Amino acid sequence: MEKQKKIIFGNTLYTIGGALVLNGVLQLFVYPKLNARMGAEAVGTMIYIMGLINILGPSAGQALNNSRLVVRRRYEVENGDYNCLLLFFSVIGIAVLILLAGNAIPDVFSGFLLFAVSLFTVFRFYGDVEYRMSLNYRQYFLYYSIAGAGYLLGYLIYLETNNWYFIFLTGEALSLLFVGSTGTIFRNFFRRSRNFKIVCARGSMLVLSYL
Repeated sequence: MEKQKKIIFGNTLYTIGGALVLNGVLQLFVYPKLNARMGAEAVGTMIYIMGLINILGPSAGQALNNSRLVVRRRYEVENGDYNCLLLFFSVIGIAVLILLAGNAIPDVFSGFLLFAVSLFTVFRFYGDVEYRMSLNYRQYFLYYSIAGAGYLLGYLIYLETNNWYFIFLTGEALSLLFVGSTGTIFRNFFRRSRNFKIVCARGSMLVLSYL
């Protein structure tokens, strides 16, 4: 019993620690630095766009993450069941996001970066299901720590390019590379199970409830 309590306590620390690292990097370093360099108006535009992305990310990524944890207990599922749904909701959500962003997207390249950051963010919110299913919370902590380190690396790229999208693109990409190399949820990416319709129904209901 005592050993079990220590494991639960340790897992809780890893979970909280991962969130603290990620948000600490953003709130204590990235956003203050950007505010000082970009000015209030440009930062306001960035925060508006990232606000939209951070609505889409949990609505699709986290919802399907939680759905998989529940559905897999009763039904046999494949990675493609969820990866296909992620792509479906991502494309729809990003299309709406681009319409809402409007003039905040100054050119085609910025639109492409917005699409990439949005897509990677959705998959990053989903990606930690790998470690929640295996109860490997040390890897969970590393997953978010690598994302935070990626934001710091992305900031260096921003200094060279003067394009803030690279901060978030780098962080999300590195975290996905980590889960791709240490886990299995993105293998056989499009392989679906016979329970795909059930996954779609359960997952879609949860996504809509997150909006």
